[in-house]
Amino acid sequence: MRLMKGRWIATVALAAGLAFGEAAAATGEPGDDVRVSSLSGAYLAARIAETDNQLDTAIAYYRRALAFDPDNQTLQQSLLLGLISKGKFDEALPFAEKLKDVPEVERFSRLALGVDAIRDARYAEAQTWFKLALESDLDRLITGIMTA
Repeated sequence: MRLMKGRWIATVALAAGLAFGEAAAATGEPGDDVRVSSLSGAYLAARIAETDNQLDTAIAYYRRALAFDPDNQTLQQSLLLGLISKGKFDEALPFAEKLKDVPEVERFSRLALGVDAIRDARYAEAQTWFKLALESDLDRLITGIMTA
């Protein structure tokens, strides 16, 4: 049993290494054409890049993973958070719109949509975006400040 588990871990590590190694060699700059030939390879490479705080690279791999599975909400959530973290606000808006009712990222999606409404002077709409289904004290503070 222990040997089988070790082989499984080695196989997964090898597959991830091959997927990430090929993709890393293919990209000179973040955002270049990411050459990964599987959803799992793109996802693993994105997670590794994210863990290493290489958000531009992670964003490129999440985009590639979404090319394999465009309806995957987990990938969309990760890409949304990466884009917001890098300040690529306008690129994050389409994902914020799609994910505005997903509990795991509702606060980020609705905050992004609210800020966009403020930028366009749609203040009443912004106020509705700032109302979250489940609010923590920090959420109430942030949305209170944004509403004011």
